[in-house]
Amino acid sequence: MNAMPERRDRRRAIDDSAAARCVLKGLAMNNLASRTALALVATIAASGCALAGDRVGGVCPTGEVCSAEAPNGLFFLGAKRADSFGGGVEVTAVGGIQTIKVLQDSNTDSPAFDKAFDAATSDVTVAAISAVAPPDVTVSGESDGTSALRLLESGTDKLLDRVDVHVATIDKVTTFPRELFLVAADDGTPWALLSGGKASLVVQLTSKGGDRLVDETLTLAPDFGKATSQAWDLFDVTAPTSGDASYTVAAGKGSFAVKVPVVAAVDKIESSKILNALGADGTLEAVRDELLCFVGTSNGARVAGATWKFTGSATIALSLADPATGAQQSCIQVKGTAVGPAKLTVEASGFTRVVDINFVKKAARGAHGVDTDRATRPFVSALAGERAGGN
Repeated sequence: MNAMPERRDRRRAIDDSAAARCVLKGLAMNNLASRTALALVATIAASGCALAGDRVGGVCPTGEVCSAEAPNGLFFLGAKRADSFGGGVEVTAVGGIQTIKVLQDSNTDSPAFDKAFDAATSDVTVAAISAVAPPDVTVSGESDGTSALRLLESGTDKLLDRVDVHVATIDKVTTFPRELFLVAADDGTPWALLSGGKASLVVQLTSKGGDRLVDETLTLAPDFGKATSQAWDLFDVTAPTSGDASYTVAAGKGSFAVKVPVVAAVDKIESSKILNALGADGTLEAVRDELLCFVGTSNGARVAGATWKFTGSATIALSLADPATGAQQSCIQVKGTAVGPAKLTVEASGFTRVVDINFVKKAARGAHGVDTDRATRPFVSALAGERAGGN
């Protein structure tokens, strides 16, 4: 009998259950951030899910002799991309490496598996082991394909757990500003760097099939100035004062040229369509912390690298973002200290927009405690991770 369909169905059920738990945690964390905090980067990072190994659920795979040191299986967490919410194990680039951490549960902040282990792959022509330093194992991509990563009880052939790892060749390299990831979807809308502005760029490696890839040895070199690495795929850069910003990315087995337009000024400030508590009628509940986020544009292109400033009229209390926390600088936490009209002035590198806000009394509660006034206003949804729904 072919056991593959049964194994696939079981894995899907395990992944669905784990994903549901992690997404619920992510929803709660992001909702808390939108109400009380500006340190969105750190909060969102906790919302992903680790990938379940084949032994999760207590089943020893057919043909394996399993170790008693991990009777309920293990979870695997690969390199996190700077423009994702973390979780799972991304595809490794051919010629690149990826470090995978072994965890005891599905949450990305779960305790690490702290016992010694050995590691091997089922097809070393696809993926090979570069290093083992429990709880981490480093995999190198050798050629396109899929190989099982097998963790073994130290000094034996007994299986702790195993998981498939995928490898693909880099087809395209692009960049995207980290600040726009939080407030504007990466949907193909043009974007640009502000002349002389500072920004953090995410380097995006993509295969022909559209998979995002990982190579933790990736480097980015600008044709001007310098780039400071903040993570394997995240670099702080300063835009030139004129002309395109040009970068050389070395990743996998290749070198790639990337150009980014540079604009002279911001000519419009838009409210974020992702993080914005202000309803279409301009109302906010008084004495309640609310998060408002904005996006600067220039001739229709979203702009990264602007310097943001917020001021409010007498009845607005503002909580400014602390750059040291990695907070989103184009967001502001506001609270109305009195009922009635107020004005929030938003400035992005010299361009100003005044936002009219009408603070209203606390909404009446329905029979089941539902906020009837807020129920009629657009809801600022939490940002779901890429595996939300179990895909």
